[in-house]
Amino acid sequence: MAAKQQESRLSLKLLIDEKSNRVVAAEAHKEFVEILFSFLTLPMGTIIRVTSSGDTKNPVTTIGCMNNLYRGVEKLSNENWETENCKTMVLRPRNPLGDYCQKLKLNIDGSWSNTYYRCSCCRSRFSWYPNVSCSWRMKTTQEITAADLRSGGVNNKRAFLQKGRTMFIISDDLQIRPACPIVLAQLLSSLGLSEIDGIREMLVEVSKDQVICLLARSLVSESPLSDLFLPNNPTKHETKLPKPETERTFQKSETTEETEAPTLSLQVTLNKSTNKLLFAKATNEFFDFLCTFLTIPIGSIIHVFKTNSGGLQGCIYNLYTSVEELEDTWIWSIDKSAILNPGIAQYHNCKKQPLKLDELIESKYLLDPRPYENFAVLSSLFIVLDNLDVKPLSSASSSLILRELKVPFSDIEEQVITVGMNEALSLLKAALTSPSSALTNGLASFLQKNKQEA
Repeated sequence: MAAKQQESRLSLKLLIDEKSNRVVAAEAHKEFVEILFSFLTLPMGTIIRVTSSGDTKNPVTTIGCMNNLYRGVEKLSNENWETENCKTMVLRPRNPLGDYCQKLKLNIDGSWSNTYYRCSCCRSRFSWYPNVSCSWRMKTTQEITAADLRSGGVNNKRAFLQKGRTMFIISDDLQIRPACPIVLAQLLSSLGLSEIDGIREMLVEVSKDQVICLLARSLVSESPLSDLFLPNNPTKHETKLPKPETERTFQKSETTEETEAPTLSLQVTLNKSTNKLLFAKATNEFFDFLCTFLTIPIGSIIHVFKTNSGGLQGCIYNLYTSVEELEDTWIWSIDKSAILNPGIAQYHNCKKQPLKLDELIESKYLLDPRPYENFAVLSSLFIVLDNLDVKPLSSASSSLILRELKVPFSDIEEQVITVGMNEALSLLKAALTSPSSALTNGLASFLQKNKQEA
């Protein structure tokens, strides 16, 4: 039992400033750094699920209104979905680079499976789920593994980095560099430390639960290492470590350059006196778009904003730029751009995607578990509250919402917003950062613009 527990931990050397009692840096082998890189491949739905420790009502940390969206989706009954698989795909989205993450020493996402189901008729088509219909209206019933497929799987024994025992320096805010004395000296100097004498070394064994906590803190904190390993430290470290000086612009793919972003129509109800959005009436198309907020990997979220931290808080952007600035020779078996922009897993996107996010095609023989390429049942309607809680539209839900809002009917107004690229980016940013008012913070400025133009 002890041997098994030892296999599930990784060693990490912490460098602690004794005067301020904070972690200034960590020294780690590539196995730990690969785990940090894998954070960028995780869809938001996976992050909420694993950081909730089995209880989405009491998460390790709260990420804007994303937890509300996840809980709302989780509470919807199966009759709101095209199939039960559709709900599963949103709550347990597939990691587009999950086959690489299977090679990690500690893999925090247990939802990935190398088991597939093949159609017994044509035998060339397969699915992640059993009983999915193929074009011949036959069901996928035969269980197979990735090795049985023509395309096979990723057979390498490594995740992302080249083989070797090279050490890396990781700052408290997750800037990562290959270790050398000058890198450490520059880091300590940037923190106002002039000598090494006041630095204490501490060896720790990192568990899976601690990796999950580190992931959660990286999205909300500037000092996740200190938060994790010095949790009883009463001092809040306001000093931020140096960030990249310039914003970066990412190139669009050829496919997204050639086509305009689709638009969605959203009917919103606002409090006229406060300009606060009370709720929105969403079609199944807009609901599907909201579902993709949970299926997009972190790396692709940062990529789509095209500027520094975009809508993400904490220090996850430092991790992103560390991968971006790492020399290509350090990366093995995968293009670095795939980590920076993993894309949405195949069939995890919506028909009308204003953010113009691409899917990563796993196989042309893979069957879409969604009968009509939708998550929600066609022609269904939903109520989306300001905090992104989602409910099916019904007379009962409408009366309850009006009763809870306690806003005079005379102070209520309806408007229609066309959600294109700018509106979608603003809403996504608000969903990631606003604890309770994602609709208002994301879309109210577009309402004001509409009023001025009227």
